Amino acid sequence: FSFCFLSFGICIETSEVSLQLDEGLGSIVSISDIKNNHDHIASRNASALWLIRFNDASGSTVSPVDAQEFSCQYTSQSPQTLQLAWKNFRQEFLRRVSVHVTVAAADASTTWWNMNVEGLESSVPTAIHFPRISPIAKQPDEVLAVPYWIGEKTTQHREMLANTGRLEWTYPGILSMQCITLYSEQGPGIYLAADDIQARSKSFAAFYDAPDNTGIEICHYPNINDIQEGRYTVPYNSLLSLFKG
Repeated sequence: FSFCFLSFGICIETSEVSLQLDEGLGSIVSISDIKNNHDHIASRNASALWLIRFNDASGSTVSPVDAQEFSCQYTSQSPQTLQLAWKNFRQEFLRRVSVHVTVAAADASTTWWNMNVEGLESSVPTAIHFPRISPIAKQPDEVLAVPYWIGEKTTQHREMLANTGRLEWTYPGILSMQCITLYSEQGPGIYLAADDIQARSKSFAAFYDAPDNTGIEICHYPNINDIQEGRYTVPYNSLLSLFKG
């Protein structure tokens, strides 16, 4: 597992995955499957890595573009981690809030992601969309699959999303496992999962970003009792992994 800072952004590499983040906002601009020579991200004009919805009167949604400061650093000790931070938000009610993301390798094909939000006072997050992977590159024989009861998959997800804008499944509930995946039959695939043995409330979604742009994300629902001294930490890791369909 290694990090590098390049002219176009931040690079995280294992023997099987090369993941690049935008140096300005922290968006994922490349997820390269080294073994299968495939980049899962269609454009460097990537979507926000996270969105946070708050309980203020206007029901505000905050994203990295609202932060006036972004920084990144990595730790060299074991385990190596990449730490991202967004601060100094434009919204007055978030002036003391900062968002922190930690990324590390779980194995050669998998990275784990976690978030904490600090400086919370009267503003409470009602939903955290993280991590968000979009736009995902279109592939031949592409399949969106979720563990809806014994499993459900479709090859018409892009058409469905163009009409509905969003497909979402809750856990616990209609999902039997905590994951969502998009892959090519007999080809490269990507999935998001939650490493949550406590089975807390969450959902998994596919969404429509722009014409023919598809993304996937995990939605976390904070419990107000989990906010301690103005700090909320997602109490489990999210996993981003590559595989062959």
